[in-house]
Amino acid sequence: MSLAEDAHRVENGIPTGSSGEGIRRQLENGPPYRVVMAIRVRHSAGVVSTVKVALARTP
Repeated sequence: MSLAEDAHRVENGIPTGSSGEGIRRQLENGPPYRVVMAIRVRHSAGVVSTVKVALARTP
């Protein structure tokens, strides 16, 4: 996944990522995200407008 180097991630008002590389690494390798099967990003005029995440079913 390609993210801008100055990207920031916020979940429920809590900062959870402070660089594009760090966020990408967390999403690709972090244990909480191992069930993520696909990420689809929709751009509108160069700005991310929608992010859809497909999750695997857990046993």
